[in-house]
Amino acid sequence: MNNSENFKDCWAVFGELGAEDYDDRRARVSVVGAFAYPCNAEDFIRLCIPAENRDRFRICRVSDLPQVREDIAAGMGESPKAYKPIF
Repeated sequence: MNNSENFKDCWAVFGELGAEDYDDRRARVSVVGAFAYPCNAEDFIRLCIPAENRDRFRICRVSDLPQVREDIAAGMGESPKAYKPIF
């Protein structure tokens, strides 16, 4: 069994890396954590990330990450599969 299959039902906290940092001008996604429940992912953002940077992080299911990455790389901005926690 592939190790990534263990995480498909988990929730990921990710941040978008700006397009201006790359030669091809495409934004990237950096996953900073995986959690069993979305409330744990929200708590991670609320408790571990400084307030001035919280708006850069989103939450989605690990299984939806490929689609979220494509949406962000295509310049869609907000992906319909990801959401931003409200604090």
